[in-house]
Amino acid sequence: SDKVEGNEGSAAEENSEQALSATPKKLSQFYTIVEEGDKLNVLWSFVTSHLKCKILVFVTSSKQVRFFYEALRRMRPGIPLLHLFGRMKLQKRTS
Repeated sequence: SDKVEGNEGSAAEENSEQALSATPKKLSQFYTIVEEGDKLNVLWSFVTSHLKCKILVFVTSSKQVRFFYEALRRMRPGIPLLHLFGRMKLQKRTS
């Protein structure tokens, strides 16, 4: 039988502890798997029911980022919206 042993205070454990302490205690993380046709409705419901919260949404492509940003912007949820994706120019990402 193979036995794996670790050293106390290893770099991996220290990095793991730093990662845990770097996460704010009040941070809540949620995820859901949604049918493709329901994504916008579910996102709108979530955003409008959490207006006092900061929300970060991950999608799979820059086209989806643009689509959801424009759709939500036009629906005016009552909160400021920002969008960010990899091909944006640095000046636009940081402004």
